[in-house]
Amino acid sequence: MPDLKTHLAIDRLFLGKEFPEIHKTKDYPSRWMGSSHRRVLHDSTSNWVLALVLYPDDRLDAYASAQLHDHIDRVFSRPSRRRKGKT
Repeated sequence: MPDLKTHLAIDRLFLGKEFPEIHKTKDYPSRWMGSSHRRVLHDSTSNWVLALVLYPDDRLDAYASAQLHDHIDRVFSRPSRRRKGKT
C-alpha cells in the first residue's frame, strides 16, 4: 500500500499541490482494518464529501486528489502477474 509520502508526491505531480488531510483521512481505518480499509472511504461519494468538508475552497482539486488516491491504491494492490516458477 502506498504511504502518505507517495500520495503527496502524486498530488504534486498531477495537481501542483498537496492534500494531506484527504490521504490521512482515507487511510485512517487501516489502523484496525489493514488493507481491507479500502472498503470504506474509497468511493466517489466519500471523495466528494471529504473534499467538501476538508478543502471547501479547493474542493475540485481535493476531489481529484481523492480519486487519484483510490486509483493508486488499486494499482499497488493488484496481485503480481508473475507465473509460478518464473521470475
